[in-house]
Amino acid sequence: TKTKTTAWNMPVLTEIDVKESYYQTQDTITLRLKPPAELLELLETSVQSSSISLKLEGEDVWRAELYSSIFVDFSARLSGKWIEIVLRKEKPSQWPSLRKDVLEPIKNEIPQVIPVVKSEPEPTNSKESEIEMRDDTKNNSTNGLAEMESKPKIAKLSEEVSENIPSIQLMECNRSGLENIGNTCFMNCVLQCLVNCVPLRDYFIDGGFYKHLNATNPLGYNGLLAKHYHKLIEKIWIKGDKLINPLGIKQLVSKKNHTFSGFGQQDAHEFMNYLLDGLHEDLNRVVDKPLTNQVLSDGREDCAVAEEAWLIHKKRNDSFITDNFQGQFKSTLVCPKCRNVSVTFDPFMTLSVPLPKKTRLFVVHMFWRDETVRPKRYKLVLPTDGNLELLKAALGRKIGLHMNKLRVFEAYHSKIQKNLRGNEVKISSIKDSDIIVVHEVLSEKEVKGRVEEVGVLQRVSSPKMPTHCAQCQRSGGVVELKRCTNCMGVAYCGRNCQSQNWAQHQHSCRVMQDANCIGMPFIVSLPHSKWTYRNLATTALKYANRSVLFECNEPPEQQEPEDGMLQTFTFRPINNFGSNIVKSQPLNSTDKDSVITEVFDFLAIDWVTDTKKENFVKITEKNVDYTEDESMCTQQIEEPSVTTLQHCIEAFSEPETLTDCDAWYCSVCKEHREAT
Repeated sequence: TKTKTTAWNMPVLTEIDVKESYYQTQDTITLRLKPPAELLELLETSVQSSSISLKLEGEDVWRAELYSSIFVDFSARLSGKWIEIVLRKEKPSQWPSLRKDVLEPIKNEIPQVIPVVKSEPEPTNSKESEIEMRDDTKNNSTNGLAEMESKPKIAKLSEEVSENIPSIQLMECNRSGLENIGNTCFMNCVLQCLVNCVPLRDYFIDGGFYKHLNATNPLGYNGLLAKHYHKLIEKIWIKGDKLINPLGIKQLVSKKNHTFSGFGQQDAHEFMNYLLDGLHEDLNRVVDKPLTNQVLSDGREDCAVAEEAWLIHKKRNDSFITDNFQGQFKSTLVCPKCRNVSVTFDPFMTLSVPLPKKTRLFVVHMFWRDETVRPKRYKLVLPTDGNLELLKAALGRKIGLHMNKLRVFEAYHSKIQKNLRGNEVKISSIKDSDIIVVHEVLSEKEVKGRVEEVGVLQRVSSPKMPTHCAQCQRSGGVVELKRCTNCMGVAYCGRNCQSQNWAQHQHSCRVMQDANCIGMPFIVSLPHSKWTYRNLATTALKYANRSVLFECNEPPEQQEPEDGMLQTFTFRPINNFGSNIVKSQPLNSTDKDSVITEVFDFLAIDWVTDTKKENFVKITEKNVDYTEDESMCTQQIEEPSVTTLQHCIEAFSEPETLTDCDAWYCSVCKEHREAT
């Protein structure tokens, strides 16, 4: 120890790789230099203040090689075993790297920093002791910058300290391995990632975590997990151990979560969540956590709501982990009934994002419950491995209806080929040529009671009159044709042709006798209190008119036109293919205003087309008059050539519809809603 104020010549801090020894904020970049032990001991015994005065020679080189511009002024301090140089950025931003690689390297100009330590002054000297960083080369340049030599100067320590101290090198990553103590590769990979996370590593190396230890937090590990993690960091980055046993960390985490107590293989992401959460609770600056309420948007700007939610979160969770490893979700919920929008900001630590899935186009034919609204066709882009619930949810978002009010079936030759009821049905079974029909129905919540639903097909008692003889192909305009009285589907010019064709026709004659379906199938839904023959028939006629035209005789004068139309058909229980159910009878139409008590899934409208009967009707099939949604022209599949993280986040952020189990309470409706 010197009794006089004496300058010490220190080693030059020369061109160094600082990529592992810096951290940044929006406004500053902090370089961290670790001096050798001899110099560190001298600094600690000679400097009473943590503030350091220093001078950087070759500032033009520093400014040119950094990623972006910095101010000339800077500050420095002694922090534990490190010298920290704080440079201020001219423009606040997060730099992706420290070096500006686009610049060509500046030859023969290496920035040098020479610390000069002054010992404690004599009692008569009132100046504080300080460290000055300078270069022995005098500044002779006109612009105030020091002239740098082609080789860095290595200054020697004086005899009283030591000799031959090498140049100060930044700490490099050691090749340290973690011992596998029984299927713990999931834990080792997480620890290797975290110990190389520079801000977290430096926080523990500096020892600054000690003042934040929370030994009374019941959610933590009484500070033991933070201490064990510090020991791991110390062994890797300070001692440089080649093989390290992390058993202590595993045992501590296993106490809180027994999933990790054995030696089975576990999920690395799950372990990382528990480890970071444990470190957070051990380092939580909040000792007594206050009660807090969720922050609601109430129509305010997102930035104001997010800031308030974060401040509320910090009242209970305030640690280094919170500051560096947590963010916020913006969660938007839309009520399907009143369209009330609720925006909340919730904290999160990690994201489990899905990989983008292969998609394909689906064309759906939407029929509304209001018969005055024209049906509409939509084109949807859905994952190939999705289910029916995904299809209904995607369409529901487009048209503003909840998926519980949608029924889906596949139509083929005027029949319901497939009744797609279960949400677990895979849409991969749907072919491009299939006609997918979606029908809006009533919901029990809407009518506050029981709802009856039935699928309806349309049949004619006799199909359209054939134009040619089934055997000789002679036209009906030349000879008189007579139908087959069994199926009514073919006609012959005489008995000879019928006899010759019977061997071929007999196989199909029986099939056609009760399945002459026409038009588009549909679904009728009515409240149970209105489930009468009259209401069922009136509603079915309106839906049937979308795909068929009917002309009937004038009703008798004593009969209303509506009642006259109800006499032109009957309802009969059938299956989805249009065939009669064995032993089933047509619905009783004598009492049209009584509630129907029978239960059935499908009904057929059997039109009376026999001209010999008084109430016959002439039926003509027509194409459904659809309107086209803009998606039919614009919706295309754009598969990315490379999957990026942005694609995964977009897949994670896709809207979804809540299920009954996850219903959200709407503050406007005062009820739980399956919101989007």
